[in-house]
Amino acid sequence: MAFPITVARRIKQPALIALWGGSSSGKTYSALQIAYGLVEPGKKIGIIDTENRRGLMHVGVIPVDFYHIDLQPPFTADRYIEAFKSFEHAGDYGVIIVDSFTHCWEGEGGVIDQSEQNGFKGLAKWSSPMIQLKRLTNTFLRAPMHVIYCMRQKMTYAQEKNAKTGKETIIPTGFVPIPVKNTIYEMGVSFWLGMDHKPIFRDQSERVFCNSDIPAIKAPAAIMQQLVEGEYLSIKHGQIIKKWFDGDVRDLADEGRRVAARGTLSLKAWNASLTEEERKELTAKKLGLKGIAEKADAEEAERVATIEREKLDRETRQNEQSSDDGNAFLDEFTPAADSAAATEKGEGKQAVVDERAQQIARFNRDINTVDWFYKMADDGNAYKRGEQGVNNLLALAKSLGPEFVAQFEAKKTEVWNRVVRTEPPATPAPTPAPTPAPTQAPVADDEDNLF
Repeated sequence: MAFPITVARRIKQPALIALWGGSSSGKTYSALQIAYGLVEPGKKIGIIDTENRRGLMHVGVIPVDFYHIDLQPPFTADRYIEAFKSFEHAGDYGVIIVDSFTHCWEGEGGVIDQSEQNGFKGLAKWSSPMIQLKRLTNTFLRAPMHVIYCMRQKMTYAQEKNAKTGKETIIPTGFVPIPVKNTIYEMGVSFWLGMDHKPIFRDQSERVFCNSDIPAIKAPAAIMQQLVEGEYLSIKHGQIIKKWFDGDVRDLADEGRRVAARGTLSLKAWNASLTEEERKELTAKKLGLKGIAEKADAEEAERVATIEREKLDRETRQNEQSSDDGNAFLDEFTPAADSAAATEKGEGKQAVVDERAQQIARFNRDINTVDWFYKMADDGNAYKRGEQGVNNLLALAKSLGPEFVAQFEAKKTEVWNRVVRTEPPATPAPTPAPTPAPTQAPVADDEDNLF
């Protein structure tokens, strides 16, 4: 396969910006100032607020409205992505502030929380949460608008042997942003803010210093040359960053492919922002963006189904491994488990088919045996067992598809109607047939052949 070779040009791109520092270092205020300098005429500023609506305290610090999403726990990567896509699909947003990105790591339901509760041990417990965190970062990295991270800081430590005594001692190695210092590697621009609310330029003291693996300030040389020590971050700095990231040319084809890879709703919102001339230019190039978007939708649907299946399998595994002696979980990383996993891999597609058939059989069995009336139980343990059973059944239904969710809801309605009605109907109401999920149009009605 031959790859196209083109002359390199600085194209217009969205900026990924990080502001990190201690509590009360001015991250949110500075983010709004930069956002106002970044945003183009006619575009809006949005903020995903995980700080219990603290972002609303900054209303009025810039001369335009900004729009707010109150993101409450659990702070999973998927919930951050859902909040972000709410802005993206609404259209007309030029800058999104994520305040705070730190909660996806150490907040309720974040990476640390997930790693302690997923039933795995050792390094394996970090695998799934870290993959989700990387996916979240990639979502922001490929966004069609500017994104500003606000992150808290933490001190890092290392073990060092004392040359004189030979003893191991713990030494501080400098501040890094939370979640991890690698986050800065993805940024186009980042600032470490001091307690005076200003970017830190000088070498820090022994008590306050940045980890040597990351820069206190990161920016292209053309931006660095315009930064002045002792200045607060302001609208001016947003304008400086915007000018650089606007580049020399705009590559609509590249933008279109990036947006289409995020799904039909993203493509539709981006298309609404284009001029008629830009639409004509893209249509003439026949990029197949509609097909790219539909493929992205299918992959996203499969990813969600996989998450549901993994959740169900994890809950089932935890229930099976629980015992009366208090040993809640067993180490599943055994030779037998490894062998089973290898065998399953080798079976390929047939294994997937067999697994789905087993899950359908299990669903058909459990839908008739689950304790639908657990809410009426007087015993607390019976209530918990019933609640867990119903939740597991719903998770299984979601992993199998919308028609199974419809069966779940119909069965629940049927059994509860028997209790609520004082007189049974003359003819029992039949269980509704599964209703397939509606197919969402990838673009507006008059844009079926878009690009």
